[in-house]
Amino acid sequence: MPLPFRDGRPKLPDNKICAMHRLKCLEKRLKKDKTYYSDYTSRGLTAEQLQSSDWFTGPAFLWKKNLPDREAKVGEIREDDPELRKVFVCTTNAKEEQTILDRFEKFSEWSRLIRALAVLRKRVKEFKGEIQKGKESTSLEERKQTELFVIKLVQQKAFSEALKSLKSKETVSKTKDHELYKLSPFLDEEGILRVGGRLSKAALHTHVKHPAILPKDSHISTLLIRHFHSKVHHQGRGMTMNELRANGWWILGSSRAVSSYIFKCVKCRMYRRKPESQSMGELPVDRTEPTTPFTYVGMDCFGPVFVKDGRKELKRYGLILTCLCSRAIHIEVVDDLSTDAFLNALRAFIAIRGNVRQLR
Repeated sequence: MPLPFRDGRPKLPDNKICAMHRLKCLEKRLKKDKTYYSDYTSRGLTAEQLQSSDWFTGPAFLWKKNLPDREAKVGEIREDDPELRKVFVCTTNAKEEQTILDRFEKFSEWSRLIRALAVLRKRVKEFKGEIQKGKESTSLEERKQTELFVIKLVQQKAFSEALKSLKSKETVSKTKDHELYKLSPFLDEEGILRVGGRLSKAALHTHVKHPAILPKDSHISTLLIRHFHSKVHHQGRGMTMNELRANGWWILGSSRAVSSYIFKCVKCRMYRRKPESQSMGELPVDRTEPTTPFTYVGMDCFGPVFVKDGRKELKRYGLILTCLCSRAIHIEVVDDLSTDAFLNALRAFIAIRGNVRQLR
């Protein structure tokens, strides 16, 4: 009898063969065990029948030392069994390849990287016998050659297709390498990818006229930005980009890359942060108590203000008095900053505004 599945439920596989196999196993078992113990509760027994039955003792084979052997209920499973779920097992061989560029990420400064790599290249040449062994440090020319070696490695990883097309005397693809296409790139005598343009006849250094091209997401580009940003003493984006290009480096998307680095620079964040503002203290009772105007007064002098008396030019000062509650203002003119002049101005103020409870 089929199960009453709702509409939309997945259909069960055709399991007639398995159902027939289970029925045959059940039939064999019933032939061996003529007693069907569930009938005791479903059909019922009298008290005499229940006492003589094995309901309380259980089946007889349970009291034996060795349980009887039975035939296996399920035989061998065939590959074309419809109820057998097919499982696909895929194996992958993963191999992590670490290039020399990955080792450059251990360096945090461009100058240290160049010095270490220049010393390593020099030791390799000494080991091969190309140059004589010595204790001298690396020369400027050796460090320049090391810089070109590093740039070649970066360009081979980032612009491999563009280098292939230029080596085969073809132009860079406009669709695949849109950013490179706008720069009119070319390969120089040493195999470095450089910016083209119309400055080939200018009286400038070759590296300034045609700077080397670098990707923005490379660790070498980050080291160069950090080096020249420190060289211009943590100036802004424009100064850092100018210093980069003046030294013969052209980073694709350099504006965004330099801005991102300056935003993360610790010193720049310290120099460009907003000044801290001191939190104000609690207001005194004089400022919060509702009173008549000029009950609590604060005062101060300002000036001098130059006035003319006939042909004379005299100095006059102002005495400003403000109500601490309503912030009303009263100004009196003071001849000078003496005590008598202040007392005269205070008497004039009290004569107009009334007595004052407290002066600040």
